[in-house]
Amino acid sequence: MSGSARIQSVAATIGPPSAPYFSFNVLGLLYISSAGMAMDLDLSLSAQLSPFSFTASFNLLFNTTSQDI
Repeated sequence: MSGSARIQSVAATIGPPSAPYFSFNVLGLLYISSAGMAMDLDLSLSAQLSPFSFTASFNLLFNTTSQDI
């Protein structure tokens, strides 16, 4: 199966650099071919809104190619 693949890492912060309110990180693979599309994303989020803070992370997968990528 031939197609086009792209691996990308993205980070974004909202708030002052010394004490950000939100931080987002994404690392992912996107594969596109005539058979369909597949994606694997690792996402994480952290928030610091005094007096509360939380961190979350999850993995998003989908594959419409009907083949292992």
